[in-house]
Amino acid sequence: MAEKFDVIIIGAGPNGLAIGAYLSKAGQKVLLVEKRLEEGGGLMTEQITLPDFYHNTHAIYMMMVDYAPVYPDFQMEERYDVRHVFPELQCAMPLSDGRCLCLYRDLEKTCASIAQFSQKDAEAYRRMAHKYSEMMKEILGPQTYSPMEAAPIMAAKMDQTELGRELSEYAEMTPEEIVCGMYENDHVRTLMLYHACHWGLDYDQSGVSYMVPLYLDRMVNYRLTAGGSHRVSNALYKSIFEHQGQIRQSARIKRIIVEGGEAKGVELEDGTQFLADKAVVSTIDPRKSSAACTRTIMSGPSCSTTPVTGDWTTTSPASVIWCPSISTEWSTIASRPAVRTGFQTLSTSPSSNTRVRSGKAPESSGSSWKGARRKGWNWRTARNFLRTRPW
Repeated sequence: MAEKFDVIIIGAGPNGLAIGAYLSKAGQKVLLVEKRLEEGGGLMTEQITLPDFYHNTHAIYMMMVDYAPVYPDFQMEERYDVRHVFPELQCAMPLSDGRCLCLYRDLEKTCASIAQFSQKDAEAYRRMAHKYSEMMKEILGPQTYSPMEAAPIMAAKMDQTELGRELSEYAEMTPEEIVCGMYENDHVRTLMLYHACHWGLDYDQSGVSYMVPLYLDRMVNYRLTAGGSHRVSNALYKSIFEHQGQIRQSARIKRIIVEGGEAKGVELEDGTQFLADKAVVSTIDPRKSSAACTRTIMSGPSCSTTPVTGDWTTTSPASVIWCPSISTEWSTIASRPAVRTGFQTLSTSPSSNTRVRSGKAPESSGSSWKGARRKGWNWRTARNFLRTRPW
């Protein structure tokens, strides 16, 4: 007989674990089904190169620690000892002439670094930092963790305040237009555009540039999880077990059981079935979720047997993980930065993006660089400009 639960969650990555933690804490009987041997998804810290070299293989920077509700809701630091390293030097852009443009947590230090390239840009950064911090606190931060509303309602609310109207004006601009409108020095523009597009925006994309203030505010708020990013997923995992939730690892979904137009459970590839009285939640992408639904006989007017088509994404990150045999010394920076970029001029970064979108490899190499936890180092080209088509 199939085992029954209140809620079945497909995927035990960050989203699935958070959903499971909240529901189990609320008294629901929860089952998470994960195809990998270990839960965590993007919050993974693994020995994928040599013994004792621990690499965060996906999520490295925790830029919303001070806003994400899971931290206080589950008392992650107090109960599970989840702590973060918050580097004073957040980003360094070494240049070929020996100079280095640096971004610090401290506003004055950042302005002093920018002033070496342009005093005007240093003052522009000071104004931007204050303005974007206000936007983050009043609008962007709270909205990130609030239920979505209809676009007309959100637009009406934004129009009620001067700050909201200013943020709305950004939406129809491109990241490049925003950055070049604020800064004059080519190196400063390059670094700002790097961070504006680091998390997925295209430099010439309009319509979603209300995200630019969020990204440029967060670029000096990057934290690294002490002991590896998996400490965050482990905390959620422990909370689920403390509230009698269950997780099945190495479990591949054959199909989502649908009856009368409603999801009723899941069937694994080995034939095992689990049923849900209240909900089946899928945290995998819509195309795979739809395909799992179509692999069964469905009935009811609300059902569709047409699978979602199209690419989930046209690009994917190219990554290199390496372990040096000796300690690494960086002569151009005083301490270990959270990010280190490779592009030096504004002309190289957009041209690289354009080449990638046309199916060609970038001629120059910009990069994201981070310290791996414990004994190793982790270097990944995680920025949008270096994404290439899946191989």
